[in-house]
Amino acid sequence: SVRDPVERFLSGWRQVQTFYELGWIARHWFKGGCKLAWTRDECTPNKQMRSNHAGETWRAPDASREEKLTIRRLLRFLSDVERCGLFDDHIYPMTKYFAGLARAGIDVRAATLIPTNDLDRALPAAAGVRAGAALGSAMVTGGSGWARTLGAVAADPAAPNHAIAREAI
Repeated sequence: SVRDPVERFLSGWRQVQTFYELGWIARHWFKGGCKLAWTRDECTPNKQMRSNHAGETWRAPDASREEKLTIRRLLRFLSDVERCGLFDDHIYPMTKYFAGLARAGIDVRAATLIPTNDLDRALPAAAGVRAGAALGSAMVTGGSGWARTLGAVAADPAAPNHAIAREAI
């Protein structure tokens, strides 16, 4: 499947952020020659997520505040990418993978490329599955949701986080 480049990046960022919250990011990312800073400030590892909410009470955060913190985190992440380069496979452009296929002698022009968010609709036909047969459900990317949210907030001058969303875009 293929993704819109912005959705791909935002989805990769959300994946890396989730790995950080789960405590799966190596500590050396935050030391050495190019220290990553996107986790600074309000972005401490989420103990509730890591412990699967065992014995802890979860309270829903204020949506506007959480949105602003998330956009601030994204801005720092973008700054980290500008300073340190693409430091995780989840945020590499898909062209890297297409180039790898080409080096292996696979002609990507002969491949059927399906947008990731269309997989549920298009995969049965592409896989040759008869109509009505169960095939499972494809993922709708977190990046597509974040791309829409960021765009909507940036386009709405009345949104509480309009200015910071425009800065991110």
